[in-house]
Amino acid sequence: MWALVVNNQIKKMFRRPKATLIGSVQHPKEIFTLWPKSKLKEHGILPYREENPSNFNEKYYRLNAGTTTIYRDEVVKTFTKVLKPLPQLKQVKLKGLKQHRERVINSGIVYTNTANTSGVIQTDEKSRDNIQSAYLLSTVNQWANTHTWRTRSNQKLLMDSVDLKKMATIVGKRTALCFHLHGVHEDAIKALTSKNAVRNYDFTSSPSWPVMPPQII
Repeated sequence: MWALVVNNQIKKMFRRPKATLIGSVQHPKEIFTLWPKSKLKEHGILPYREENPSNFNEKYYRLNAGTTTIYRDEVVKTFTKVLKPLPQLKQVKLKGLKQHRERVINSGIVYTNTANTSGVIQTDEKSRDNIQSAYLLSTVNQWANTHTWRTRSNQKLLMDSVDLKKMATIVGKRTALCFHLHGVHEDAIKALTSKNAVRNYDFTSSPSWPVMPPQII
């Protein structure tokens, strides 16, 4: 990008090479690629760039209008970041909280069966429904024998009715805890009155969420 500077004022901006009138002379667009910077500078054309603030996170910040400075060899427009309005910041934080809750719930559990074999049981919504259905079947003696349950790594884990009840209980309590913690953090976020307090609020910290199992298991 370039800027045409006349008498220390920006007269025209070029986001791409473009034929232009400088003074009384019409120049083709090729001057931007064929002329050296020194010759462009002689005709008042300087490189232009925009400089964003460091650590800019668009979730929490917006850019201000910016300040343009004409230097000897270039033109620079510098932006600073401004925190978004408080209601928007809370919406962003609450959305992140919900995503974290679902990520923890769906991450799986490490379960060790009565035969002392361990594996990661999937706990996404469909898997939780399957666990609950299997447990209900076991309570009416339709799961009297030992069956296999596939883990996240496609390992076959032997399960009897005792295992099903234990697994369903663990998953149910874990899910309920996640929703409880979500409510605790949601109330805390909604009660905040400072933009910085909302931005800095860490919903992943205490009270502690259930541990997510290693992805390699």
